[in-house]
Amino acid sequence: MYKTRDDRPARGCIVESAPSDEWKLVEWTRCSSLNAGTSNTFEVYELRDKSYVYLRPVRPYTNCEFELLFGFGFGCSGYDENRIIRI
Repeated sequence: MYKTRDDRPARGCIVESAPSDEWKLVEWTRCSSLNAGTSNTFEVYELRDKSYVYLRPVRPYTNCEFELLFGFGFGCSGYDENRIIRI
């Protein structure tokens, strides 16, 4: 497992599929949009190609940054373990 840091916009684009390659388990750190100077870390599966980064959730996190990133809604009410986003 390795760590990565990303300060891109809060929400990824939901996609139906990703390129055929190996997903890696990573710790994803997001700067909090609610509390300046804080960050949140969660495990996700990550796949990179020449143009994009694709993410899949490992498990639900009831955390605003995680919910916004994946578009799951408050309390991860729309959690889907198969959701893939592209950022």
